[in-house]
Amino acid sequence: MVGVRAMAMAAVLGMAALASGEDTNEYELKDEVFIVANTIRPSANPTETYHYYTLPFCKPKERQWDDHDLGELLTGNRKIVTDYQVYFGIDVPYGKLCKVSMTPETVKAFSDAIEDDYVFEMYVDNIRLSAMVGQAVQKDAPPGKNVLEQHLNKFAAASTYDYYLNTHVHFDIAYNDADIALGYVDDTEVKSPVPKFVIVGVNMSLGGDNKKAGNSEYQYALSDLSKKEASFTYSVKWRKEAAWTWEDRTVKDPLLPEVLEIHWLSIINSFVLVMLLVAFLSIVMFRILKQDVSRYMDPEDGLDINEETGWKLVHADVFRNPPYLVVFCAYVGAGAQLFAMLFGVLALSLLDVFHPTKRGGIMAALAVAYPLTASIGGYRSASLYKQLGGQNWVWNIVACGLVIPGPLLGVFAFLNTVAIWNDSSAALPFGTIMILICLFLLVNVPLTIIGGIAGRNTTSKYNDPPHLVVFTPPSDNDDVGVYQPPCRTNKIPREIPQPPWYKAPWVHVVASGCLPYSAVYIELHHIFAAIWGRQIYTLFGILFLAFWMLVAVT
Repeated sequence: MVGVRAMAMAAVLGMAALASGEDTNEYELKDEVFIVANTIRPSANPTETYHYYTLPFCKPKERQWDDHDLGELLTGNRKIVTDYQVYFGIDVPYGKLCKVSMTPETVKAFSDAIEDDYVFEMYVDNIRLSAMVGQAVQKDAPPGKNVLEQHLNKFAAASTYDYYLNTHVHFDIAYNDADIALGYVDDTEVKSPVPKFVIVGVNMSLGGDNKKAGNSEYQYALSDLSKKEASFTYSVKWRKEAAWTWEDRTVKDPLLPEVLEIHWLSIINSFVLVMLLVAFLSIVMFRILKQDVSRYMDPEDGLDINEETGWKLVHADVFRNPPYLVVFCAYVGAGAQLFAMLFGVLALSLLDVFHPTKRGGIMAALAVAYPLTASIGGYRSASLYKQLGGQNWVWNIVACGLVIPGPLLGVFAFLNTVAIWNDSSAALPFGTIMILICLFLLVNVPLTIIGGIAGRNTTSKYNDPPHLVVFTPPSDNDDVGVYQPPCRTNKIPREIPQPPWYKAPWVHVVASGCLPYSAVYIELHHIFAAIWGRQIYTLFGILFLAFWMLVAVT
């Protein structure tokens, strides 16, 4: 048991080391600041991402990929350094990036992207920025349209729109002294003798909008066949913000959720509702058991001695071993492993290990936490398998190690194939796939085997409770540590009569999930907005409370 605890502690430390916080970049005057392009995607579907240069933007003379960690690769980020010439503290009133030849293929690619409301994503000093590729302006649109009418006009035919490509990008970059922004003013040992600065905020805006649609300085009209080239330009404005700190970088991110009082009120409401439901179900269960015991103990209630109802009807079947013992124990062990993985990741999130601007930190922690907690799953599965009298312990360990990775491998192979077919950035590179395979083969498999051996050899011997009078006496062929049921069990399962439709197994499956769902349905909206939407989830304290409510009612 001590070994399992040590392995669990090592797993937590490994996750913490992998998901370390954001690095701080300090600049001197005239240091180069890289503008990093990431992906393009439809505005309505953030999970459908493509490489930035899938569209014919100004490609760099020499392709230089930015550094990616495991989490960024798993979340589909593919960052590449652009040719924007930006130097710290030097304003650029008007800079030329390149000219793109507008062939019919290029015009069609940009037109399709604008029609589908594509958004491009960039990074400046790890601060995420996004903007629209272009604009669709209705032809001969009458003035005075309100927002609702303009939105409904999106459903009009595509031929009634003119498409304008945004060709000018403006970067408004705020900075501050590194000592002030990082809180080193009074620390002479850390304070740098050379003046250094940090970027505390970036705002990216486009040169054109609806009022300037068609302005040749800011946008390119894709319907204008007279222009054979589109000039992409940019501008940079630096401003010092003496009151801003390093934390303001993340607070000012518009994609971060706001912790509202109504959110806490909803959590309290869910908690009270769950507690009431648990109390009601407990009262009903205890009353039913009390009625059964009273009926058995009272000889004057007219109950036939040979008649079996309630607990007496099922007691000889409920303690029988499950028919598929290997699969049952494998699922129990896999559940223990998932519980340990989620608990470790949530515990690290409460310690602010995952920085909002460090994309994919949670994904990387989950990818590493699962194999690191494999010993817990192997130990729990093998221990239960031995207690229930299982003999094929090798198959038990194999099943425990494959019961979750097996289906996940099938789903991943299908989704990754679809992503590769559509040239999406969500397709994992070969190197990342090899990292995941090595994590499984070199970490998950050995730890599962070690945990299984430990669970098989260290499981405590089972002793029958002394207060139970009726029990099955062990035979000479029984193993010493094998589980013995507290009462006699039927060797042949009792025939169960056909139940009504409302007692069918599928009804039980649906009904049994209602109570756990009621404990977490508030947080599911925010979680899905982060997984399938554009939001960044940072409400880990509330999520931790919801997790424990889910465990309590499950």
